Amino acid sequence: MLRGPDGAPGPRRHEENEGQVQRRAIHVFVAVLVAFVLAFSAPATAEVPEPADGVVRSVKVVGNRRIEEAVVLAAVGIRRGEAVTPVKIRRDLQAIYATGFFEDVIVSVESVEGGVELRFEVVEKPAVREVRIDGNKKINEDDIREQLDVRSFTVLNEARIKENVIRIRDLYVEKGFYLAEVDAQYEAVGTDQVDVVFKVVENRKVVVQRIDLVGNEKVADRKIRRFLRTKRAGPLSFLGSGGTFRRELLEQDREIIRQVYLEEGHLDAQVDPPKIYLSPDKRYIFISFAISEGEPYTVGTVDVAGDFVSEEGLTRDNALQIVAGRQVTDVQEDLWREAEGKADRLFRFETRGAKLQTGEKFVGTTMFRVLSNLEALWSDQGYAFVNIIPDVQQDRDSHTADITFRIEKGEKVKVGRIDIVGNDPTFDKVVRREIQINEGDTYRGSLVRASKARLLRLGFFENVDLAPKKGDGPDVLDLTAKVT
Repeated sequence: MLRGPDGAPGPRRHEENEGQVQRRAIHVFVAVLVAFVLAFSAPATAEVPEPADGVVRSVKVVGNRRIEEAVVLAAVGIRRGEAVTPVKIRRDLQAIYATGFFEDVIVSVESVEGGVELRFEVVEKPAVREVRIDGNKKINEDDIREQLDVRSFTVLNEARIKENVIRIRDLYVEKGFYLAEVDAQYEAVGTDQVDVVFKVVENRKVVVQRIDLVGNEKVADRKIRRFLRTKRAGPLSFLGSGGTFRRELLEQDREIIRQVYLEEGHLDAQVDPPKIYLSPDKRYIFISFAISEGEPYTVGTVDVAGDFVSEEGLTRDNALQIVAGRQVTDVQEDLWREAEGKADRLFRFETRGAKLQTGEKFVGTTMFRVLSNLEALWSDQGYAFVNIIPDVQQDRDSHTADITFRIEKGEKVKVGRIDIVGNDPTFDKVVRREIQINEGDTYRGSLVRASKARLLRLGFFENVDLAPKKGDGPDVLDLTAKVT
């Protein structure tokens, strides 16, 4: 028998050397796993272990069936050539779990020539076969499904399911069902598929029991309540939608209250965000609006400024006539008679329009009606995009409001194309003969309004809209006659 230099048998010595190499590899692997386990069990403030021996030579993913390997590798931050540490492995495990596609992930480190191989063994979550909604009676299923982003044939994601439960619940709250209960259940179908069922228990609708207005001493409740979108529930509210609480209407009601006060001349009125109280049994809502009224204002001086065009009759004097209550058509008739050299009418039967007069109570709608009349005068001369801004300067000592209408006339435009849509089976020519303005004419707002009125008088259409839009050039405006 052959022996080695130390007298031991040669082949046996070789076997012992192989055994030592294997034991050393096992010891390294065990050391890495122990450090990894300690890193997971230690608190976040614990000292980070020293890097384990070994450099990553390859990263493999096993166990995936529906999810592409690239999805896992994209979440893995450790790269070939880097040293393996428990911190890096913990980071990558958290990233893989965060994708939401896997129930379990097991990592193993295997020694290979020149380093180690990382293996991520994943257990996929089941796939969603079908999404159902059960128990909804008051809200249409299509409305509920608009809130969902869980789809069939996708991987089950519990976090997303919970988000969808909240969305359905919010929809019911928006519709006044504060007592609605929503839960998600999973029904197994085979080994790797589930049906997601959103179970809804609607319960009773919560209605508005009372709306309180606090601080309104100069404006009566009835002047405000008649315009509010939110209404109190009546004795038969369960038969319809009357008195149903809808949160999105509250901000509209807040603005409505401000507009009511503007109409009454209270320019300094403030309305706080509404306070909402839910009764202990969650059946009734109580709403409170706190109002700071301020003092009512009267009209001070009224003036116009900005872009005037004397040769077209767009003068400060004519604008002030409209401010004083003269109708736009009467001002335009005087301009036409002057241009044609015709004598003034023997008898005048003029009606008065909205006017702003010094010393009168400030009324918001009156100011905006005067503004609209000024826009009509300018738009009738081709300035379709005239912009008029009411500059209101308040004197809080005298409680007067000086108003200056600042006019920016914009570019003068002419009519380009006139398109007609929606006129089936009515012929185009039936619509076109009622339109009082032609392609190539200077734009005139009064003719556009008259055309709309004539089309409605035909009796053929439910709705008529003459919508302007930019044409081929900066001074061209196309019109689209949309009829229903």
